[in-house]
Amino acid sequence: MKDILKKLRKYEIRVRKAINSQMQGDFHSIFKGSGLEFDDVRAYQYGDDVRTIDWNVTAKGHGTFVKTFIEEKEQTVLFMLDVSASGEIGKANHQKIDLGKEITALLTMSAVKESSSVGLLSFSDQKETYIKPGKGMKHSYEILSSIFSLNPISKKTNLDHAIRFALGMLKRRAVIFLISDFIDEDYLHSLKGMARKHDLVVIQLFDKRESNMP
Repeated sequence: MKDILKKLRKYEIRVRKAINSQMQGDFHSIFKGSGLEFDDVRAYQYGDDVRTIDWNVTAKGHGTFVKTFIEEKEQTVLFMLDVSASGEIGKANHQKIDLGKEITALLTMSAVKESSSVGLLSFSDQKETYIKPGKGMKHSYEILSSIFSLNPISKKTNLDHAIRFALGMLKRRAVIFLISDFIDEDYLHSLKGMARKHDLVVIQLFDKRESNMP
């Protein structure tokens, strides 16, 4: 764990340089339209999305009006990390699962620095660990500790089950990082559903030994 934290601190310096401001509210939401908090109405202008037209106000006969929205002041970020046995391939201490853990840890620290609310779901063919989204460095270290101390109960994979679990737990739109080697079947329908409801970032872990014999 000490070696991992040392490595992450080195990454953290680079991450900080990429962050313009750490003040809450400076995060520009990636979601537009109905996913944001309603603010007011204004007169329709050429090029406005017709889906934002407020028909109730427009029906009063004083012109066409569209709804305006306020960007959310904080972003919920959920990391979904596949910890099944298929990740145990690669060089010693640099297997796919090790890379997945490092990516998750680094992005967790980056998200916390942006004042995001961050959560973690580690999964195999069942829920291995779930940490509700929260804020602050103390919360991020709880996530890091969970990532690197976890000994999975199961060696199997069930992406569909993990995606459905996450969809059931998230009550608002979120950025979801799904980190897996995707060695599984029958999950595409759920994956597409997640992509429609949330902003989904897929990171596929791969080792050349899976396609070329050493």
